[in-house]
Amino acid sequence: MSLLLKYQVFNSIEKEGPVNKKAFIQRITVGSGLSLPTGNFNKSSVVDFQTAFEANKVLGTPEMELDAHLQAGTGSFAYLFLLEYLVSYKGFGLNTNASYKLNGTNKNGFKFANRLNSNGTFFYLFKINDKLKIMPTTGISYESSKRDSQNDEPFINSGGNTLFINYGFNLFIDKLGMEFTYYQPTKEYLIDIQPYNNKRIITQITYYF
Repeated sequence: MSLLLKYQVFNSIEKEGPVNKKAFIQRITVGSGLSLPTGNFNKSSVVDFQTAFEANKVLGTPEMELDAHLQAGTGSFAYLFLLEYLVSYKGFGLNTNASYKLNGTNKNGFKFANRLNSNGTFFYLFKINDKLKIMPTTGISYESSKRDSQNDEPFINSGGNTLFINYGFNLFIDKLGMEFTYYQPTKEYLIDIQPYNNKRIITQITYYF
């Protein structure tokens, strides 16, 4: 669970929502928040078996491993920081944002590396009628982090950076917004041996008050 507070520090016009096509708009938004240590972070999984032989018996004892990367949660607090910039004119626009996550250390001495995410997305707004609008988007996304650590020592098979190209669309129905975005990894450098990033699909629903 994450709690994020965003504040609009600049808006070139007042009372303009994200679906206004006629005006020249610039907006700058900053934000900060807290990621809570929710979710299990102590669940072990079977990685192998130790075999023992007795009279007329073969005994298998499972070898358990606690892998921090296979957990639902991190077990630690994290601080979030966000910066967004949007500019649009006559339906065309650019939306950029960067976020930084400052991770803490959990009770097992494991710390996920601090992570940087940045995005730049071009869009065009099609107005179907006063209440229905469609906005196709395309852009790039970048993710980067150093190695994780265990008891202040570098943790192998972690860290790296990935560049994505994304395509998608937003659908606005009155005050309701729905977003669908597809992410295709195009270039990445992962430290040591790690599974490569796969394609992603992210959806979002927003209501504008």
